[in-house]
Amino acid sequence: MTQVALVPALILLMVFINGSRTRFLSALQTQTPPGVQLNPATLNFGKQVVRKRSMPKKITITNVGGTALYVNSAAIAGDNWKDFSLLKDGCSGRQVLPGKSCVIAVIFTPTRIEDRNTTLVLTDNAPDSPQNVSLTGTGINSIDVPPF
Repeated sequence: MTQVALVPALILLMVFINGSRTRFLSALQTQTPPGVQLNPATLNFGKQVVRKRSMPKKITITNVGGTALYVNSAAIAGDNWKDFSLLKDGCSGRQVLPGKSCVIAVIFTPTRIEDRNTTLVLTDNAPDSPQNVSLTGTGINSIDVPPF
């Protein structure tokens, strides 16, 4: 008796799947694409002694879309790119599922006594790729640092 009850349910399920195939595919097509939320959207390292490495600052990349986010690369580009570097890149080459995050850590080592600015460029499969994070900091002379 149990086998007879299972067989009709299985056939009904197979017919339902075949009969609803078009609707099932269109439901998949309406999923939202991956979306990127950057926190913070800018990094300001403040004042840093020239040729002295700053403490790292982190950027969290969160997928706020409905499908997987594939992060191709994170690169520093712009006028003063040599003053900033990636300490840790936990995003490049990774898939970030919806609602999940990855982290990139950046350091600032100014080469001159002046304001330094550049951009972290994140390339991925989100519709608005690439995303840009402004990186800023000011190089200062060591005599400008108050004693501690």
